[in-house]
Amino acid sequence: MIAIGLLITAYLALCIGLAVFGAKQPVAGVEPTAQVVIVLGGGAANGRLLPVGRARVAAGVASLGAGQSLHMTGGLAGGGSEAALMAAEAVRLGVDVARITQEGRSRTTQQNALFSASIVGNHPVVIVSDNFHLARAAMLFRGHGYGVVGLRGTTYRRRQRRALWFFAREGLSAPLNATRLIVWGMARRAGASREWCIRHLT
Repeated sequence: MIAIGLLITAYLALCIGLAVFGAKQPVAGVEPTAQVVIVLGGGAANGRLLPVGRARVAAGVASLGAGQSLHMTGGLAGGGSEAALMAAEAVRLGVDVARITQEGRSRTTQQNALFSASIVGNHPVVIVSDNFHLARAAMLFRGHGYGVVGLRGTTYRRRQRRALWFFAREGLSAPLNATRLIVWGMARRAGASREWCIRHLT
């Protein structure tokens, strides 16, 4: 019983830590050392971005400085590319299409990082996502070699019960993703191909 109590306490502490971390991140503002602002997909349905997806794009646009590019990533759009919908939303908000790149086949945050690497290159980046998601996203992107120099949340707010569910889910996802990063590194050092690792470890 003591062990179970300790596990529950550690889990709750992690959830609270993730919530506090996310709440402290700004929702706008240019980070001058960044070269790319990466916006992570928030979902789409029937060929349209969900409100959370639009909020993420708006936060990305608000964080875009002169000379910086905007990168959209996400493939969950019901048969289409969420990244393409996000790019169109950014253009609607006034961003020149020439400043936007996109990756439209990822299904997870880890795939967001992996599939964007060849497009973004080895540049310092700002990551834009929901507040609850930022800590895990930063961990995964840093774990795959990105120089993350800034994080931006959004002004989107869920109903309290829904928000609690997402933080509870992150409390489980963060340790799982940390384990996947460790196993990824071990598998790659053992000679496993990148394609095999993507198929089985993301």
